[in-house]
Amino acid sequence: MSGKAQHGGVTSCLATLSPALRAAAAAAAIIGVGAVALAALAWTARGVQSTTTQQSSPRQMTFAYSAQVPRTAAYDGTTASSPDPIFRNLANTVEVRYTYRGPPGTISMTALLSTAGGWHSSVPLTAATPVDGTQYDGSVQLNLSALGARAQAAAAVTGLPQSQVLLTLAPTVTPTTGKAFEPTLALDLTPLQLALAGGPSTLTVTDSTKSSSTVLTPPAVSLMGHQLAVSNARPLSLWLLALSLLIAVDVALMARQARRLEEGAVIRRRYGSLLVVVQPISASPGRPLVDVTEMKTLAKLAERYGLLILCWTRSGVETFVVQDENTTYRYRTGTAASSPVAHVATDA
Repeated sequence: MSGKAQHGGVTSCLATLSPALRAAAAAAAIIGVGAVALAALAWTARGVQSTTTQQSSPRQMTFAYSAQVPRTAAYDGTTASSPDPIFRNLANTVEVRYTYRGPPGTISMTALLSTAGGWHSSVPLTAATPVDGTQYDGSVQLNLSALGARAQAAAAVTGLPQSQVLLTLAPTVTPTTGKAFEPTLALDLTPLQLALAGGPSTLTVTDSTKSSSTVLTPPAVSLMGHQLAVSNARPLSLWLLALSLLIAVDVALMARQARRLEEGAVIRRRYGSLLVVVQPISASPGRPLVDVTEMKTLAKLAERYGLLILCWTRSGVETFVVQDENTTYRYRTGTAASSPVAHVATDA
């Protein structure tokens, strides 16, 4: 049979259905097509995918220093603070405060001493301290006389004169992940003062570090603008396919029942004068039973032998029977497409 003929047969069958059954059949078809399409996407989807993203984490270190000084004409008050220089005739101890903002990790502080002649040395000021949050406030005390004496001792050994020492405060922030943050604050230490080596802008150091993170994404399919995980899409496609088959079976059964009822009504209108409604009867043992495929054949037999057609309904099937002296002839609604079968039965 050609595809055109098959299409015509399906269209003809659908045309005989009631509006409700046609709607149900259309719903079954739509659900079935959707289930097949979803299954095709779900069962051919790629496996787990990994996505690597780069994240930028800003980090900042802010420095400030101050010293308590006597009230003199050098300062307006009793506290000298950054970015002003600290005059050593008035103060020998300087407090340096630093505030870190950024990812957690550990922080330590070191003082780096160097001179123009090439001498350099480092003085640990604090050990590594945990930074639990996103901000850490710390401070160190600088003894200017002790730092200057260290440089003078080195000059006495090397023979290199020194009148100015570059004092660099170098905190080191080691994050839990990523690159270390190493800001610096450069100060000039002379016999007369401690002052910024750069401008006030050097009191704040900003940096950003990039860290990569890998995210594993389970396979998914796009369903009506939404992402549906394959682990959910696969069973859903099977469930939808089963639902469409169930609806189709129900439509077929209801359509068959409707055709039987419709056929029975046509028979009663056409052969009403020959019909007698009786209770369901059983054939006698050994009495031949012949099933005919068309009601008009049974009607011709009844007219030929001058008999009435007995009829009854059971389980939605209407049965029509003609009994002569030796044989029972039977027709049941919904069996017109079957072949004639002659057999012996105990229940007509």
